[in-house]
Amino acid sequence: MSDRLYRLDVTYPETAFIEAEPGEFSLSTTYVPANWESTAEMPAFFWPKADRIYKSRSAATDRANLLRHYGCDVQVMECTPQWLPVEIANRRRKAARLRAKQDRLYVTVDALDRIIDALDTEAQ
Repeated sequence: MSDRLYRLDVTYPETAFIEAEPGEFSLSTTYVPANWESTAEMPAFFWPKADRIYKSRSAATDRANLLRHYGCDVQVMECTPQWLPVEIANRRRKAARLRAKQDRLYVTVDALDRIIDALDTEAQ
């Protein structure tokens, strides 16, 4: 079994959206693509789920092809996750947060140094 995972990056047709509230759009529940034909098994159109994580490229590609058939632009995205014990992952996240905080403090110190230098220059 592959360690790769897949998801879809979907761009829906503009006509598939409705303005739910001013400035806020959502997928229309009444939208029907031009090439849709209802059947006894599927009397009404609905958008296939597109927010899943797929374990196989073929499953992701099948869903992408279905969405493309209904007018979407779809790109299959791939990643190779790094599996770590939770304790190590937590330590890495904490270290990254502390490094980011340290970087923000360095920026603050540099800004204060420039202000102090400017004040010293004006005082002379």
